[in-house]
Amino acid sequence: MSKFFHKETFPLLKYMGFWKPQELSKWKSILYDIYSTIIVTLIMSSGLAQFLGICFLSHTNLRVFMQNIFIGLTTMSICLKVVNWFYSLSKIINILEMLKQHPFECQTREEYLIYHRLSSKNRRISITSLTYCMMSVAYYFIDQIVTIRPQRTLPLSAWLPYDYSNSSKWWFSSSYLALVQYLMAVFNEVYNVFFFELMMQSVAQVKILKNRLHVMMTTLVKAHSTKNHLTKNDLLMERELYHKCVQYHIAILRLTRDINSIFAPIMMVQYLITSITLPSTVYLISKTMICSRDFLKLGAYAAFLLQQMLILCYAGHRTYLEFDSIGDVLYTSDWIALRESSKQSMKLMLVSAQKPFVFDCFGMLKLDMEAFKNALMLAYSIYNIF
Repeated sequence: MSKFFHKETFPLLKYMGFWKPQELSKWKSILYDIYSTIIVTLIMSSGLAQFLGICFLSHTNLRVFMQNIFIGLTTMSICLKVVNWFYSLSKIINILEMLKQHPFECQTREEYLIYHRLSSKNRRISITSLTYCMMSVAYYFIDQIVTIRPQRTLPLSAWLPYDYSNSSKWWFSSSYLALVQYLMAVFNEVYNVFFFELMMQSVAQVKILKNRLHVMMTTLVKAHSTKNHLTKNDLLMERELYHKCVQYHIAILRLTRDINSIFAPIMMVQYLITSITLPSTVYLISKTMICSRDFLKLGAYAAFLLQQMLILCYAGHRTYLEFDSIGDVLYTSDWIALRESSKQSMKLMLVSAQKPFVFDCFGMLKLDMEAFKNALMLAYSIYNIF
């Protein structure tokens, strides 16, 4: 079923060297590993060059220095995402394989439609996010290179182990830094979208669980209302229905906690970095003339940061709300018509649904819309002050 998700993320990851196709022959697999190693080396070397540039190069303009710090922090978080991706790749593959197996596969046409409708809606969000990232980052670096061309400076604060003052070396160095940074920005957005889509996989599974609970309650109420006495087979069937729903709920919780364990450290780092860079970027915008090139460039960067945080916080919040609504299916059913033994089984299910899943980052951050609101309020306050 996961084929309905990740229609854009998997091809992009494959072309960037982060997702090796399983059907490759032996020599193609070796070539892909070499290509992947080159991409990772370029990313890490660019990150190191930026770190050394910020630490050791002189900075006379505070505004430019702040911009370099922001980009450097963003680059650091992307490098951590690259490390986390390859470190957790086997776990990610296991999660995707798990989604193809029982009890996660669709069993009825109605479940298939629930899954397909949600995947179509989320795909539009993914495409919008990826498109904006590619366009805004491209605009940022094209404008940056046009601006710095007369001075022969680099588009990023970076230390390079050679003299790049002549034209050909400057073009090579600037193109290298800009293209690698563009690749990093696209990977960063694909990583975020992939996380968003994995969380939406959990949401889809909870929706299917609620549908199965509704069908089960309808079936049981109908059986209890038409029969004065339930046979042994009826009781066994009823027990089996409850057991399957409980096991499915446990499987979804296990799936979502696996996703949490993989992505929580990176989400924590990204939230902290964005919480620092967003208000500071808003401060720079407040000191910039409206409709100037710097205003548009910083505005695009601030919107990029906001969009990143929004999609991550929305994923965590939506997952929480979906888990929290499981009990509503049972409460709104005609449970009064059930026999006492069935009511006891339903109570056990309600107890297990009382604690909804919360995407928790080491107990310090809950990834939800409240976290997004706090970051937004801080940025807005700084804009008003300055």
